[in-house]
Amino acid sequence: MNEISQEIRSGALNAVDRVEIAGLTLDLRNEELRNVDGIRIDLRNRSFGVLRHLATNAGRVVSKDELLAANWPGVTVTEDSLTQCISEIRRLLGDAGRDIIRTVPQRVPPTDQRSRSGRSITSPAMPDWMRLQTA
Repeated sequence: MNEISQEIRSGALNAVDRVEIAGLTLDLRNEELRNVDGIRIDLRNRSFGVLRHLATNAGRVVSKDELLAANWPGVTVTEDSLTQCISEIRRLLGDAGRDIIRTVPQRVPPTDQRSRSGRSITSPAMPDWMRLQTA
């Protein structure tokens, strides 16, 4: 667990209220994103939630399922909803967006299974995971 997420999860009095990402300030207490001049940047609620979750878990890989459960609890949505949020966040982060939020393919060796005919088949690829890179 990284230092930021550890402080936030612990509820420490000195917990991080703001996270700097690519020249933008993510204000966790006021749930706002601001540019370098302090001007509020519009971000859909779900996109803000995804960014908050990635920022508070910076440095570790976060699964699609985890992001969906954290931002759409108890609601069945397609992965397209998450894809739209990630695209919006990357657009706001500008050129650094692709480097800061990375899609990481899961590196799980395929399992060898046998079909009814006895032929060897492999399991389909697992879903990608997201990681927020911090400097």
